[in-house]
Amino acid sequence: MSLQRFVSILAFIILTVTASFGQTECVGDCQITESALLIDKVKVVGAQQPAIANSNGTLESATTTANLLLDALRRHGLIEGTATPVPPPPVMHKVSLRSPFTQTIPNSEWTPVYFNAEYKDTDSMHSNTVNPHIVKINTAGDYDATAVVCFSGNDTGARGIRFVFTTPAGAIEVQGPQVRAVGDGRLTCIGFTSPSMPLPVGATVEVRVWHDAAKRDTVDTYPGRSSFGVGMR
Repeated sequence: MSLQRFVSILAFIILTVTASFGQTECVGDCQITESALLIDKVKVVGAQQPAIANSNGTLESATTTANLLLDALRRHGLIEGTATPVPPPPVMHKVSLRSPFTQTIPNSEWTPVYFNAEYKDTDSMHSNTVNPHIVKINTAGDYDATAVVCFSGNDTGARGIRFVFTTPAGAIEVQGPQVRAVGDGRLTCIGFTSPSMPLPVGATVEVRVWHDAAKRDTVDTYPGRSSFGVGMR
């Protein structure tokens, strides 16, 4: 029996079996069995779930699934015919920064943190010399921000962190945690990840920090220990 004939019979069986169950969507608890055939993200499911599901767990119609299966076999050259082109995956832009220098933070004043070195920047979102505290969005999408800022350990008091997302509609401040510094020479580090935010082209993101050191008017960030990243989800 030729491979193409075998595939045609297999497709007919899939159509028949799936149609007999009459399931077109996943309702309730319909987990996919681990013992499933996987061909280009198409799962042909075993006895625990008698149907055919895609990689997201949604049950396809019998005709759609058979076409996906045949298309996968064509793509790998197992049967004749022209496969449907596979679209490229979406580009998930990100920028990852660090602060190699000491920065003096005034007492009781929310102050932007400057990041003058880049690990990665896939969409020209940051400059090390012009407004290095700002990440500018050049591709609209959902983004989240993550930052860690470390302070020198020369005083007690609180340390705080927040993100400021600025869009044409206005500024959104996302408040992070506060920590207490012990003041015995150990670094005080504070980190925070924002919720995902829908941002248009031209929106900006920055990190700001605050402190109320008991004995000093300023507190320095510790060089090389602070980082900041913004990425699409």
